[in-house]
Amino acid sequence: MQFPFIISLLIIGTLFVYLKPGIKRARAVAKGKLGELKVQRILKRLPRRKYKIFNDVLIGNGGRYSQIDHVIISQFGIFIIETKNYNGWLFGSDRYKYWTQTLGRKKFKIYNPVWQNNAHVRAMKSLGREFSSATYHPIVVFAGNAKLKKIDTQSELVYIRNIRRHLKLYREKALSEQQVARLVNGLIEADKSSNATSVRLHKEHIESRKMTQSSNEFNCPSCGSELVKRFGKHGEFMGCSSYPRCRYTRNV
Repeated sequence: MQFPFIISLLIIGTLFVYLKPGIKRARAVAKGKLGELKVQRILKRLPRRKYKIFNDVLIGNGGRYSQIDHVIISQFGIFIIETKNYNGWLFGSDRYKYWTQTLGRKKFKIYNPVWQNNAHVRAMKSLGREFSSATYHPIVVFAGNAKLKKIDTQSELVYIRNIRRHLKLYREKALSEQQVARLVNGLIEADKSSNATSVRLHKEHIESRKMTQSSNEFNCPSCGSELVKRFGKHGEFMGCSSYPRCRYTRNV
């Protein structure tokens, strides 16, 4: 009588091992979207006549696509906002491709959000002369409970509670009303230029890549558990948190 029960447990366990990475991916994407919605609600409170706000913008550039969380066009310049819904402590620098996120005793690598946002600025500038000559203000907004502990950067990093106040610090006009109107129309056309199928496929791909950069790079490919930094006699390495059950390792 117990044999079918044991088989059922084995099947459930096997399915869990295979489905766990996908569940983590879905959670990471949902968490990122929640952060974007938080910022979007705050941006809605800005004066509409002064700030033209676009959310979830897709820009094509030579066959590649950049998904930008928020774009604000105003006479004070073009604000490119990347939202990160992180927790824990963050350490990083403009010089490094990856930053470190510390959650308790665990450490994770996350793709440098400043680099990511700078790529968005380049994508915007590729839209034409009007865009390439405009004044840009790239800003990374942290919508979670993350604390910026040791960040060596000249870029603008802002906690979500301060974003409206930060935007209002810009008072020097960099664009005329006519330029703002042309840029708004140009961005609307650029966002519509791809057909619905291409937009859907590329957005899915970009969401998956974002999740991979922030999560999957530190998931064990053998069992799906988190990878943690360890120290051995030959130096640092990444090891599976399920050790000794799983002995997967890789060099840092």
